[in-house]
Amino acid sequence: MNILVISKTKKRICEWCWNEFEFIFKQTHNNHCSHKCFKLAYNEKRKQKYSWVYHQKQEVIKKCKECGENFTTTNARKIFCCDKCRDVNKKEKTKIQPIVVICKECGKKYIGNRRTKYCSDNCAAIGYQKIQLFYKNIKDERK
Repeated sequence: MNILVISKTKKRICEWCWNEFEFIFKQTHNNHCSHKCFKLAYNEKRKQKYSWVYHQKQEVIKKCKECGENFTTTNARKIFCCDKCRDVNKKEKTKIQPIVVICKECGKKYIGNRRTKYCSDNCAAIGYQKIQLFYKNIKDERK
């Protein structure tokens, strides 16, 4: 019993080189006459899709967030005119603001920042001694 396989063909025109070719059904590159034409068309389509990469960016005039001077840039996200302005702004942002804090040891109010716990070195030394004593007692209880 011999089985005869007949492939269905149809004539088409290549989308890249405009040559006529025979199209075989269930073929991967059915709009192009060869793999070479397919790759050339694919690359051209990709260039169009990512055209923003290939085009030169336009210069935009912006106002510096720190000093207020006008400057030109091609980067749409840039907000500072120079590194100096950016660094000054960053230092101001990260600077710890002074607040009124109550000392953990003596209860006295003093101006400090959110990281400080004690009003002086003496209070800090007493406070840390109490903490060490507390942990020492816990350690002794476990024995």
